Amino acid sequence: MKNIMKFYFRLLAIVGYAFICACSKDAYGDNKCIDPELSRDEIIKIVEVEIERRFGKIQRGANYEIEIKREGCEYIYIEREIPHTPGGYSIFKIDSKGNVIDFFQGV
Repeated sequence: MKNIMKFYFRLLAIVGYAFICACSKDAYGDNKCIDPELSRDEIIKIVEVEIERRFGKIQRGANYEIEIKREGCEYIYIEREIPHTPGGYSIFKIDSKGNVIDFFQGV
């Protein structure tokens, strides 16, 4: 009896996992980006315009690094001071159309 219960439990777990995988967005192709990919220069320009809109003209130090990642159809722009200091960074999340949808500045 115990072996039958283990078998049914495993079968239920496998069927449940298969159902979750089949219902995910990637299985249907809904996660495809339809907008053209933004270049690094375009993303940097978008962030510069957003910084000026939020804070006006500010004098930034010459020593900073920029990292741009892509998560799905969105871009993550990370700017860090060099040398690295606590709170010396800014993060912008940009959608595929070039709109800033989230902003976080280190403190």
